[in-house]
Amino acid sequence: MAVIGGPELVGRVKDITVGRTFEALLVFSDGITFNVTTPYSTFIQYEVPTTSGGYQRLEFSYEDSDISLYANGASTLTKYITWVHDGNPRAIKFDTLLIVERIFAQPLPEYNIVAFQPLGVTYELTDVGDRARFAYRVNLKDK
Repeated sequence: MAVIGGPELVGRVKDITVGRTFEALLVFSDGITFNVTTPYSTFIQYEVPTTSGGYQRLEFSYEDSDISLYANGASTLTKYITWVHDGNPRAIKFDTLLIVERIFAQPLPEYNIVAFQPLGVTYELTDVGDRARFAYRVNLKDK
């Protein structure tokens, strides 16, 4: 098994994170199973509507200073993604977390799926201040 050196690991993590714009989405699939070949156009059919508790997509990005080298790999700084219910009468109901990369294209942006995580149960944010918080980090190991 080959071992990749520290500078190369850091370079690879930077290549896949720095200078890119990511968006986190909540999806309520109600039992529909997604897989690695599921297209973005299918996921967004089940995205939580903006009328639900003030839901909106959350954007994040990485800078060079967000990358760290460890004894056996490289990692990004953990990004915390938090949705907070705004008190309107509609619940934010979800069962899947989706991370996409937004590519600025003309006339409309394009989206590439980066990761998705079925949560195994349906969650609901119903009252003002109810929140859902997720931690996201990219890690590469040396072997």
